[in-house]
Amino acid sequence: MTNQAHFDLAAFSGVKPSLDASLGEVSANMEHLFYCSAANSTALQAVAWRVKALSGALKMVHLDGVVVFCTELENVLNEFSANPGLFHHFIGMYCAVRCSA
Repeated sequence: MTNQAHFDLAAFSGVKPSLDASLGEVSANMEHLFYCSAANSTALQAVAWRVKALSGALKMVHLDGVVVFCTELENVLNEFSANPGLFHHFIGMYCAVRCSA
């Protein structure tokens, strides 16, 4: 038997505005990184930190699936931060695929 937490709409309603703001900030920062050729470790770490903070808020309202996604995104951003060349290679591949579609 699993011990599954129940979704609390009242708790979610209380944090939704800050979640929306955090998601907007993460989205804007990610978009900037994708289109800015000067993405560096500091910028990648800053986005990873915002994703980690967002993940903590999501844990409080038991959105566990989204928490798993955020954790994996944070891991990828930290890996890119440690290896900025890998990030630039990824962006190059992304742009090649996007432009060919």
